[in-house]
Amino acid sequence: MENYRKFQAAAGKTLKSILITCNARLAPFTAAEVKQLVVGEDQMHLERFGDPDSKNAIFAIFDDTDQRTLGFLHGMMVYQTVRVLCHKALEKYNGKLPRPVNFILDEYRSLSLPADISGFISVLRSRNIAMSVILQAKSQLAELYDEATADSIVGCCDTVLYLGGGKANKGTTSTCEFISDSCGQQTVFQENYSQSHGGQGSWSKSGQTVGRALIDPAEVAKLPKTECVVLINGANPIVDEKYPLTEHPNYRMMADTPGFDIKKYMAEKRRREEREYSARLASQSKSMPRRMPLRGRSDAEVGKHYKSRDTDSTGKAE
Repeated sequence: MENYRKFQAAAGKTLKSILITCNARLAPFTAAEVKQLVVGEDQMHLERFGDPDSKNAIFAIFDDTDQRTLGFLHGMMVYQTVRVLCHKALEKYNGKLPRPVNFILDEYRSLSLPADISGFISVLRSRNIAMSVILQAKSQLAELYDEATADSIVGCCDTVLYLGGGKANKGTTSTCEFISDSCGQQTVFQENYSQSHGGQGSWSKSGQTVGRALIDPAEVAKLPKTECVVLINGANPIVDEKYPLTEHPNYRMMADTPGFDIKKYMAEKRRREEREYSARLASQSKSMPRRMPLRGRSDAEVGKHYKSRDTDSTGKAE
């Protein structure tokens, strides 16, 4: 109420400007679908992630070409989930979730996460939470945050996977330089030859040991599309071949694979989970000891059942 009184004390034009700004910022929440999503019944139960008996996956798909309208909702969901799980790990599980939780944030540039998300990223690993930040180029972090925050987010990542970026251009130069610098240098032996022509021709040969980038930015930019660079904290850099996704045994279960019905698969999965849940309840009810109802018992049995703990061996109360 104190803040509202301060708001009322403002001048008329200031009040109108504040109200107009608030209405413009909150306009997306006037849509019925958005109201149902943020105010309606909770059907996602984000707070259950990380529990021992929780095994779930949420796919949040948004239009990456129109982020100004409703794109902020995905950032709100990710940010709120991270906050809830971090507090839950501290208050309920002594600092660490019993089941790992992994955030795979594709098109991170479009999520519009607040700048203080870097503070959460620095402590997620100790909470048994992982976050994969996927970018088109390292410069996209600089577009969202200041240089210190962008470097902090990169520094908190234990593993960096570079999948390639095509030919070097203004947008990918910083990424290629970052990968080259992270790979470090190697020692090579350089030989120099010189020859002079004249009446008494001569030539000379010399050699020296010099340092060279293990892979320079130009070589990073020309990396074949079938190869990638893997940088793991505490290990040597690795240049390896990418895994062909179509050869994975579960690729046939992809939603866009011909012949696979995702709705039928999910319906069968729900029925299977319901049967397992019913069987588990039945086994628990059988294992529970049954008590004889009071109806039909003799007076001696009833008295024996409710006998005070403070009676002696003769049955008299002390």
